[in-house]
Amino acid sequence: MRDDAFRGPAAVTCVYFMLYLGFMILQLKTRGAAVDRARAQGTEVPAGKSFADSVANDPGARMGERTFLNTLEQMGVFLGALWMCAIFVSPPLATWLGGAAVL
Repeated sequence: MRDDAFRGPAAVTCVYFMLYLGFMILQLKTRGAAVDRARAQGTEVPAGKSFADSVANDPGARMGERTFLNTLEQMGVFLGALWMCAIFVSPPLATWLGGAAVL
């Protein structure tokens, strides 16, 4: 097999990690916005305590958290399947299928 045969699956892996880190930033921003909304409604949220009940029950914060954690939960399955397909079947097929899954 050529030396560059696995560049496609490696690129898909990098894009997946960038997506994962983007969702982590989204989670932090939605949690911060939830803290701001709770304080605007007069709810006492101690400084540095963004895990208060009023914040944890906020729909925006919950959406950001689930998006991030679902990506984390599926990471092992996705990357395992991507690389097993690349190694045992075809790197170009793994690249196309992985790219379609990420997008």
